[in-house]
Amino acid sequence: MNKIKTTISAFFISIIAMQPYHAQAQIDVAKNDLAEVYKSYDRIKYLSFDVAYLYSSDTLNGDFTHSEVKGSYQINGRNTLYKLGDITFMQNDSILIGVYTLKKLIILGDPQTSALKGGIPMRDQMDSLFKMQEQYYDVTVSSKSKYTTISFKGLESTAQFIKYEIVYDNNTNFIKKLEHSFRGITDKDLTDPSMEDSTRHRLAKEIRLKKLTISFSNYSHAKIDKENFDEKNYIAYDNKMYKPAVKYSDYKIYDTRKKK
Repeated sequence: MNKIKTTISAFFISIIAMQPYHAQAQIDVAKNDLAEVYKSYDRIKYLSFDVAYLYSSDTLNGDFTHSEVKGSYQINGRNTLYKLGDITFMQNDSILIGVYTLKKLIILGDPQTSALKGGIPMRDQMDSLFKMQEQYYDVTVSSKSKYTTISFKGLESTAQFIKYEIVYDNNTNFIKKLEHSFRGITDKDLTDPSMEDSTRHRLAKEIRLKKLTISFSNYSHAKIDKENFDEKNYIAYDNKMYKPAVKYSDYKIYDTRKKK
């Protein structure tokens, strides 16, 4: 699961450019389609759905990676509750709380306005592909009876992705799948002291083909109780300091919020 989270967090670059006219037509169609997708999320107060992250690599010298982690989202206005494997993130107007079950750790932070825009995970990344990376991709839009696919195909080796696809439902405009194909080195720990130097040097030079697929399912608009987003579910304020709630009494708390 750590590899999935590392992969997700490493997907951003900043480049500005122009597109030839023949490609611009497809880009305009893609932008308009995605704008309609955003509207479908933005107009909904209550939204919940399940999510699954599948990460895999090609096979080279018997080395292959395949891992999957499942999670869920609950959204009530600007309040969000996101569970991914053993980790829970809860955000309301005043605080962001991360609960790490295996590490028995609670991290407090300031609310992030861009953490979950309109209920769409990785919305900033999708915007980045249009705003800052257009020149690196051939953008196409293909629609079938049930789903539409917006595809970014890398035009050169400097493109961040070999391919990036956004698949959404034609009836609801909700995203069904995000799929990223990209290049990288092995997922093995190159700092492992038991690894032979010759193996470490070889692995560091091997370019691997990798894929991260994020699937969304079980969308619901049913009302979600605001109590789900109450920080008292996780922490208590006692004697001018935060302590874990009874359920997390053996957890440590780290407060990373900016001092006011």
